[in-house]
Amino acid sequence: MNEFDGHIMIFDGHGVDNSREPVGKLLIGKDEVDVWELRGRVRMPPIAILSACDTHGLDASSQATVGNGFLAIGVRTVLATLLPVGGISSAIFIARLLHRIADFLPAALKANERTLDWTEVMSGMLRMLLASEIVGELVAAEHGDFSNRESIQMKANMDINSGEERWFENLVQNVAEIRNETVEAATNHVQRVIAHSEAVRYVQLGNPETIKVSSEEIRADVMREYDIANGRQVARSPWVFRLHRSRIHRR
Repeated sequence: MNEFDGHIMIFDGHGVDNSREPVGKLLIGKDEVDVWELRGRVRMPPIAILSACDTHGLDASSQATVGNGFLAIGVRTVLATLLPVGGISSAIFIARLLHRIADFLPAALKANERTLDWTEVMSGMLRMLLASEIVGELVAAEHGDFSNRESIQMKANMDINSGEERWFENLVQNVAEIRNETVEAATNHVQRVIAHSEAVRYVQLGNPETIKVSSEEIRADVMREYDIANGRQVARSPWVFRLHRSRIHRR
């Protein structure tokens, strides 16, 4: 980690909860790693993504979870897990997140012509994950061909990424229509999916709203607006990083 100068660290492995022990840990091979012991010894990026079980467990016996440990050693924000997560599903989630960072964010920055904060990035990702879980479980072959499922997912993604406040209600309505049932019946089915979904197992810790995602074009506009050549000072965000594929570290 001390040799890494990127902005995002992804740990894809196993977690050891602290439901009975006082401190949560990460499991690398057969070694249990106490993150709290790394304080003052390791230089951390501002963002950590923990694709591991129980890194901020609901039944933790103390505040010394793995997620809080990363905050203690210098990370600005952590995506942690409240419960166990599935190996395949969490791998798919990480792949989708990397795709969102590499391909969606540049397009979003260009379209919106403004910076995004990390809260928007992660909340949108988790909402789309939940939408895909709902669609995947409730829209089956008997409800039409694959294009119906793809269409509902696309509509949900567009609502989420455009900031539509009623994205969830719209999703339930579309599910009800394709299943030929009432909204009330569809809502009951959706609630059962949510109860065991992967999306609700993740939680953002720290201060993600203080991390701003920008682009060269936006940065150039800011420089012109504040007229650096005339001695004016540019207002700087706590963390601003430019998108670059090589600046993501995955353990």
